[in-house]
Amino acid sequence: KIDSRIRYFLPGWFNCDRKCTDDSLFAVFTAAELEPGQLRSAMTTAEEYLYTPSQLDFKQNVDTSFLPEMIRLTRERGIQLIVVRLKNNTQRTRFSEAAAIRQYIADLSDYLDKNGVIFLDYGNDPQLGSEYFRDTVHLSPKGETLFTNMLADGLNKVLK
Repeated sequence: KIDSRIRYFLPGWFNCDRKCTDDSLFAVFTAAELEPGQLRSAMTTAEEYLYTPSQLDFKQNVDTSFLPEMIRLTRERGIQLIVVRLKNNTQRTRFSEAAAIRQYIADLSDYLDKNGVIFLDYGNDPQLGSEYFRDTVHLSPKGETLFTNMLADGLNKVLK
């Protein structure tokens, strides 16, 4: 309620309804690409940590992660856990095709399969090209539509 009042109350005085306000906020925070270097820098910093050999050892790290507990809780409650991997729009040349990443994803996939978890991997899907992202991480409205359809198709195939 507070967020809604802050977001929509004052613009209403200037004849800007909810759609006008939402469109304006979208334009400011996406199309204007405020501080795009910060997002890229944050992604690079995260990748430099996450893509180290010790972090990419799935078998070494899985037991101290939340994954086993998530599987236990969903199984206990009769919920089908589905893990979805979506690519981002970084131009990672030294990381994106690294053997260690491929091995990590293979180990993750095997672990999930053995534990009855559905894994939908769109991490390297060629349909999601750069033109479908508004920045390094977030899909554009066209990308959101494309990915929603891709995900719906994937879910339809596995949830019968």
